[in-house]
Amino acid sequence: MARARTGAMQTSEKRGLLNSSIAATAGEAAAIDKALPIAQQDAATAAASNLSGQNFRQQSTVAAEGAQQRGKLLTQDIAGQSQLQAEKATQRSDLLTQDIAGKTALQTPDLQSKERIAALNVASQDKAQVARVAAVFENNYAAVFRGIATAPDIPAAKRSQYLTHIAAIRDSSLQLLEQMFGVNLTWQSPGI
Repeated sequence: MARARTGAMQTSEKRGLLNSSIAATAGEAAAIDKALPIAQQDAATAAASNLSGQNFRQQSTVAAEGAQQRGKLLTQDIAGQSQLQAEKATQRSDLLTQDIAGKTALQTPDLQSKERIAALNVASQDKAQVARVAAVFENNYAAVFRGIATAPDIPAAKRSQYLTHIAAIRDSSLQLLEQMFGVNLTWQSPGI
């Protein structure tokens, strides 16, 4: 800016206008002309920065709201699946009880030997039934766990809360299964 003013004063001096208002105006105009591109660039940079910050805040807000909605839906889905599994287990237990009652009613005179055979069959069916239902619970838990663990937009604190919640639901379902069939589900690795 100083060089622009000096250059304008030198040009005015060559023309004999050194101490005139034209020379002063020309000097200021030259300084402003040199400063204007810098000011325009600074203003454009500030405007872009403000716009970028505003866009980031809006995107962050939308992402947080989306994660919260997905978390609520996931919690509802987990609760619905657990309730459905419990109802299925109850229905299967009722059917099994009715089946046992029906077989008992149809027993022939050789009742004692048939009762022993039926008891063995029931115990075997119970074990198979418990194994199937427990496997369904574990598969559902694993699928929901993967969904929560791999969701990139769920905050870490919420993710931990959701994982704890689905583990509690799974444990509760397995306890219900143990109570219904009078078994103890203890998991062991093969070969132990």
